Amino acid sequence: MGVQKDKSFRAQYPYAQAFDIARAALMGMGVVIQQADSANGEIAARTGASLQSFGEIISVQMRSAGTDQTDVYIRSASAVQTTLVDWGKNQQNLDTFEAMFVQIAAASSNDDELFSDLYYDDVEEEPTTPMYGIAEAKPRERPAGVHKVFISYRRADSNDICGRIYDRLVRDFGERNIFKDVDNIPFGVDFVDYLDNQIKECTVLLVVIGPKWIDAVDERGRRRLDDPNDFVRIEIEAALRRNILVVPLLVSGAVMPYAEDLPESLQPLTRRNGIEIRPDPDFHYDMTRLIKRLG
Repeated sequence: MGVQKDKSFRAQYPYAQAFDIARAALMGMGVVIQQADSANGEIAARTGASLQSFGEIISVQMRSAGTDQTDVYIRSASAVQTTLVDWGKNQQNLDTFEAMFVQIAAASSNDDELFSDLYYDDVEEEPTTPMYGIAEAKPRERPAGVHKVFISYRRADSNDICGRIYDRLVRDFGERNIFKDVDNIPFGVDFVDYLDNQIKECTVLLVVIGPKWIDAVDERGRRRLDDPNDFVRIEIEAALRRNILVVPLLVSGAVMPYAEDLPESLQPLTRRNGIEIRPDPDFHYDMTRLIKRLG
């Protein structure tokens, strides 16, 4: 059995702030973050191997201790279960994490971009299965109906990441408030009228833009955006026409298209402020920022 060390302290920050500080502290340590689950307050990371160690697995568990306090529990354990000596590495990881936590908190306490207080600042203590003997805190769900969100995307361009975006939005706004896929269109209806009506019922259109979004072509080799009957074009035109909030989401390294590369009816999209949605370990951080900005 491998060796391990545990440490805990109470941070004078709300749950969401403390989670972001902890994640930044681990990044500052130079470890590899393998999982960052802000909903359950868990972060899993691993250090690299060295002459003294095969590497350590670092687990952080967080739970609310009140409106402006969060309990932080950290464990460092040998990556190889048969290791009997840690050469002080586990204790060093714990001390370094705490020091980085304090340093980043002090330096970033006024950085609104770093901290999100929308979804995780008000925590109900509902014990679930503990990670290592510590009851987790589950966040209170947002009231459904605050926003009705339409996600516009191309399957060939961003299907996988769009699925993750959809799942996160469902968790925050409820499934009935998210429209994602043209497969939801009933048989036999005029899809232009149907999409227009769906957009009319929404408060937000999220346009997911990946590397292939602007140059996607149909079976005849024609650019889809140049087709007036293209689903994506119809969705964006309807939202712009109705002056609905339109937010570009840039994924997989994509950048905003130039106005001259778009049909005239879509060119106002380039003047809408967007946000990059990066892969893990930044995905949930970026989504939290998006949801906060939506208000």
